[in-house]
Amino acid sequence: ESVIRVARSRGLFVMEDCAQAFVGASSRAGGLAGGFRGHPEADLSFVSFGFMKTLTALNGAVGLVRDPKLKEAMVQLQNTYKKRPAAVFFRR
Repeated sequence: ESVIRVARSRGLFVMEDCAQAFVGASSRAGGLAGGFRGHPEADLSFVSFGFMKTLTALNGAVGLVRDPKLKEAMVQLQNTYKKRPAAVFFRR
C-alpha cells in the first residue's frame, strides 16, 4: 500500500523531500524528464539548494504546494511575519 494512500486514509498531508529529485533542465537521466516535479500526489514537495541537500533555511529551498487553499493559508501566515529591510542580509 502506498504511503500516500495510508496518509490520505488518516487525514494526513504528504510532505515530500525531493533533495535528490532534480535531474537537470534538459536531462533524460534514467528515463526521467528533465527538471523537478516531485510526486504528483504529494501535498507539498520541497527541493533544497544547499550542498548538503537538507531542507534548511541556510541556503534556501523551493516548494511546490498543490492545494490552492493550503497555499493561500501559507501566504497569509507568511504575511504576518515581520518584514526586514534587505540591508539586514548584507551585514556581517
